[in-house]
Amino acid sequence: MKDILLCRVCGHINQPIKQALGQAAEPARCSNCWSPASFDAVSETQGELLDRRRRVRRRLRFLLNNRWTLLIGLVVAGWTVYSMFDLGPLIVRPSGPTTAFAAYTGADAWSQVRRTPDSAGFTSDPAPFPGSIKWTMSTARELVTSPAVFEDTVYLTTEDGRTLALDRETGDQVWEYHSGSPSSSTPAVAGDLVVFGLRPGPLIALNRHSGALEWEIDLNSGILASPIIVDGTVFVTAAVFIRYRAQRASRPGRAGGLRGHGFLWHQGRQSMGYKPPG
Repeated sequence: MKDILLCRVCGHINQPIKQALGQAAEPARCSNCWSPASFDAVSETQGELLDRRRRVRRRLRFLLNNRWTLLIGLVVAGWTVYSMFDLGPLIVRPSGPTTAFAAYTGADAWSQVRRTPDSAGFTSDPAPFPGSIKWTMSTARELVTSPAVFEDTVYLTTEDGRTLALDRETGDQVWEYHSGSPSSSTPAVAGDLVVFGLRPGPLIALNRHSGALEWEIDLNSGILASPIIVDGTVFVTAAVFIRYRAQRASRPGRAGGLRGHGFLWHQGRQSMGYKPPG
């Protein structure tokens, strides 16, 4: 087995130089580090083993010398993936709903869009046949959403940035909330909350008795559909970079309402979201 020349400075394997008479001579300098000739003659097998060890040591030194750069790079890459795919709810699971409240689905009420969680749009309550219009109301702009009806109150959102609660029998205003933005959402009523989305993106919950703001969360996407409430959870479809998002209570509160909010999950979509989850 022929010998090879191993540089004493860098450990690089050098091949002997063939001379005219067929004899081998050491090169004047190492072909890797260019240091003056300083070689050890070893067998080819031993040289390959030493060369592998040298490469491992060089990689380890590189990692140790650049550990902070590599660590920062990994952190930046991880944060980029975390932000792009919204992995927070998968990594840190929020606590369960604090209530089991859902929109009332009795035949005498229509407390959310299409009445039931499966969007049945049906009630067994007999259809009324009024002999005349009982009451009317006017808004500055046309209405594009249907109202929700629960107990003695009618709830609706308007194109002029208001959410209204009206007396079911007289049409008199019970309260008014100024959001300042138009809404395409039919309100959903459950417990002591009325929940709706605004077209620019916020999801808002009001106290259904007083109209006071209970909580608000920005989905960073427009809302063109109506929310539904099932088992203490608010489900809503967002419009841009579409996601189904589940919104649920996350802190204790008074009996009769969802008192907090936190993401449970979301699901990507490829089209605009105009319909409620179902």
